[in-house]
Amino acid sequence: EPNAIPSAPQRRGIGNWQLWIGIVFSLGFLFLALRDVDLAQTANALRQVNLPIFGAAAASYAITVAAKAIRWRLLFTGRKTPSFDRALSALSIGIMVNAFLPARLGEVTRAYLMGEAESESKVYALGTVAVEKVTDLLFLLRDVDAQELIATEMALPGAAADAVGDTLAADQLGA
Repeated sequence: EPNAIPSAPQRRGIGNWQLWIGIVFSLGFLFLALRDVDLAQTANALRQVNLPIFGAAAASYAITVAAKAIRWRLLFTGRKTPSFDRALSALSIGIMVNAFLPARLGEVTRAYLMGEAESESKVYALGTVAVEKVTDLLFLLRDVDAQELIATEMALPGAAADAVGDTLAADQLGA
C-alpha cells in the first residue's frame, strides 16, 4: 500500500539485523539466568501459587503504574502534554532500568526518553521527575506523621504503649 505509514523500525532506518541481534542477546542472557535453575522445582512452586492473590497483586501493580503515568502526564501541563501511552511506555522502561542499574538511573532514562519522544527539553522532563519525587516524599512524610498520631492515640497494652512512646521520643530527639 503506497500511503501506508511505515513501521517504527522502517522510520528510523533500523534493519532486521538489529532485531535479530536483540533476540540473540535476549536468548543468551535468558540462558545465563536460567542455566542453574531446577525447572521441576520451579514448576512445582508455580503450581502452589494462589491465583486469586497473584491476580489481585498483578492488577494492583498495573493500576499503580497506570496511575503514576497519569500523574506524570499532569506535570507537563506547562507545555505539550504527552499521550498516556507515551508516558506509560517511558515510565515502564524507567522502572525496568531501575531494577537493573544503580542510583535510580531509570528516572533519568525516562526523562531522556520523554524528551526525545516529545521533542521536549530533557531538562524540563527531568524537572517533572524531580517534582514527582519531592511530592512523593512529602506525602510519605505526611503518612509517617499520621501513623505516629494513630500509634500514640490508640489504646495499646502497657508494654506496647511504652515501646511506641520510647520510639517516638527517640525519634523526636534525633536518636
